[in-house]
Amino acid sequence: MRHTPALLSVLISAALLTACGGGGGSSKSSSNNSGSENSGNSVTLDTVSYTGSTDTAELTTDNQDAVATDAGKAVLAMINRADSEELVSGIQGMRASANSNTLTGECGGTAQVSGSGDENNNSYSIRYSSYCTPIDEDELVMNGLISGSNRTSGSTSTIHIDYDNITMTLGGDSVGIDGYADAVIISGDNYQNSYSARFNMTYNGETHLTAWDITCSSERCVYSSYFVSNNEVYKTSNYSLYEDGYGYYQLETTLYLPEYGQVELTGTDIELCEDGSDIASGTLEITGANNKTMEVVYSGCGVATVTLNGNANLLSK
Repeated sequence: MRHTPALLSVLISAALLTACGGGGGSSKSSSNNSGSENSGNSVTLDTVSYTGSTDTAELTTDNQDAVATDAGKAVLAMINRADSEELVSGIQGMRASANSNTLTGECGGTAQVSGSGDENNNSYSIRYSSYCTPIDEDELVMNGLISGSNRTSGSTSTIHIDYDNITMTLGGDSVGIDGYADAVIISGDNYQNSYSARFNMTYNGETHLTAWDITCSSERCVYSSYFVSNNEVYKTSNYSLYEDGYGYYQLETTLYLPEYGQVELTGTDIELCEDGSDIASGTLEITGANNKTMEVVYSGCGVATVTLNGNANLLSK
């Protein structure tokens, strides 16, 4: 059901396998990462943050279409980001040994692994040069550099991973990843985890900036994520997203809209268009000030009806 690149999970698996087999060398500063190409916006990986209104949004007939459209963008961003978050879920597993070697792809190319250190303190790099792996009846080809470091002192572990212009092709699809992820893990009685990820994700030539922060303690986790549209940063917090047994997405989040403020967003039975460009079916409920709720019902790819104050109108984007 998911329309974001399935290649991401392949990349993660390949990176984890390779990192566990070798170790390696360099790490770049996060400030070297470029900004997103999405809509020509000037927000960069290192400057993405929400600076808009934090008041509870008033839902009116004047802003209903804008709020409904932004809520739809947030749903797409949440679903697209779900694959990217797997990069963070595997972050603790990336431990490189001191080995350095060259791996040859089954159908050509190489992966040059280098590094130093031990299980607790190491740095590593994996440079892919047309590294080719058979996938079913096709071939996965990878280029680019993954580098990282792991440092452990007492109960605190610090992890940094750079994805430097990683590109993958499989059949007619292509994926690009450029960015970084950081984690600080404190184990023991004062268990705390903090994750931060900033990526430019390119799928078949279209680039989007995706970013999120997760802070966990022994009691709870706080999730914040960001997406960029028309040069503005939007934020979702404390979000929940899952795909049910029927292949539909169910989600809840607090959504922050730069111009209007925060709303509570619930998505029920969400299905995307075949090309993943918009929502094809499902219902959004958007609750603003004074518990006023707006309903957005999708009946076709990008086609929706907005109901507010008992009045139903076709969504005009």
